Amino acid sequence: MNNEKNFLSYMVFILVCLVVMICYSSGIITNISEKIEVNSTLAVNANYKSNNLIDDMEKNSEKIIETIKSFNGEKAVSYYITNEIDDKVVYLTFDDGPSVNTRKILDILKKYDIKATFFVVGKEDDESIELYKEIINNGHTIGNHSYSHDYKYIYTSLENYSEDFLKLQRLLKEKCNYDIEIARFPGGSNNTVSDRYHKDIMVDLSKYLIESNVTYFDWNVDSTDANATTMSVDNIIREAIKGAKQFNSPIILMHDAPPKTTTVYALPCVIETLKKDGYEFRALSPDEYVIQFLRAKY
Repeated sequence: MNNEKNFLSYMVFILVCLVVMICYSSGIITNISEKIEVNSTLAVNANYKSNNLIDDMEKNSEKIIETIKSFNGEKAVSYYITNEIDDKVVYLTFDDGPSVNTRKILDILKKYDIKATFFVVGKEDDESIELYKEIINNGHTIGNHSYSHDYKYIYTSLENYSEDFLKLQRLLKEKCNYDIEIARFPGGSNNTVSDRYHKDIMVDLSKYLIESNVTYFDWNVDSTDANATTMSVDNIIREAIKGAKQFNSPIILMHDAPPKTTTVYALPCVIETLKKDGYEFRALSPDEYVIQFLRAKY
């Protein structure tokens, strides 16, 4: 009986070997191997191209700055709106994170199953990197709010702003494999604080982002949570809701910096009220409703 089993096992082994030899001689196995190798090469090339996005942006940045600085014509500006929509859509935006408040806000957004936009600054500690990833993994959008948020530095020169901006772009790419497509200037595109360091620099910075194919956003509703270190919950709720109801597409300015604890407490009421009023919640992107207080036209 054992001899019969051994004989059968031996025959099965011989048959398997024959099948393998036939497949190999016909090129089937070779083709499979080639496909695996090709796919691996494509993956490497895709990664290479992806990494080059940042490299190309840095190279183009120098050319853009040179062009802007050499321009001698009139530098006109305008208030700019595009991608207007008829539906009631609200865009919650949070500036200056990540911080401990960011995770609390993410939990609230998850509870209500809505998306938002986080205009972040540069932080490289482990907790902040994890928060960047959590924002992305939960389907929200990250925007560039400058790496340092240092008005004096970034608004002194085009070169300073570019260096700071690209530093945050590279951080998110290297740590999270995320390409930032949108931005918000600290203080907004028409801020006047920048004039202390370089008069009318915002016109050139607007041109810089436009030529870099980065869409920047201002807002049409101010929750006023930045008007005090820690604004009252009632005031944030009142101003956010009152402002939002004036527009079909409110872009609400809020903050998730460490002191903004009351913004966290106010958020559920703002969301529930606007949901009841029929608003849909979306994250910003270049294809969504855009407001720019100041836009270069040269």
